[in-house]
Amino acid sequence: MEKKRKQDEKRQRKNDRKAAEIAAANAPPPEPKLDEDGNPIVDDDDTNDDDARADESSALTS
Repeated sequence: MEKKRKQDEKRQRKNDRKAAEIAAANAPPPEPKLDEDGNPIVDDDDTNDDDARADESSALTS
């Protein structure tokens, strides 16, 4: 009986994971953030990366 219950729980967890994956795949894309004029806001991460690299290189040379 215990073995059957454990198998059922394992099967249910597997089914739950698969259902979550399918739901995530079928979810609509997130709405873009808009500025006050209604234009999409573009997140430019390159500037942050450059700043981090500059900080890192100056720390290495100090």
